[in-house]
Amino acid sequence: MKLKLLEVKEMENQAWEKLCPEDMEDYPEWQTEQVELARKILADDKEEKYIAIPGKIVSHEYSTMDNFCLSLEDEKIYRPLFRAVLGRDAFRRLSDCIHHYGIADDWYWYRFNAVKRIVIDWCKANNIEYEDQ
Repeated sequence: MKLKLLEVKEMENQAWEKLCPEDMEDYPEWQTEQVELARKILADDKEEKYIAIPGKIVSHEYSTMDNFCLSLEDEKIYRPLFRAVLGRDAFRRLSDCIHHYGIADDWYWYRFNAVKRIVIDWCKANNIEYEDQ
């Protein structure tokens, strides 16, 4: 089995399920293809072709935020960011800070790569070939 590393976000699932082919006429081809792929993934309830990745990714979210903060070199940014991710509402406060400091793209790229590493490790541990896209 070869696994393609894809991310279908839960919030987007509902939107994709409701889109009709006619609604997609004004979308670029790549986006239409992604919606169709998401529909196929969501329709595969028995995980015959698409396998859900392990739930531990969510539990690593806090350590990913901490590590992102520590990866920043600018003290004026990483100190307030690190304080923001402590305690309750850490995700909302992180979002506020990364947009305030203009580093949202850096965070999303960092998070994507952290999740990707977890999934690749999971694939290797389960002897599943993967295709990195």
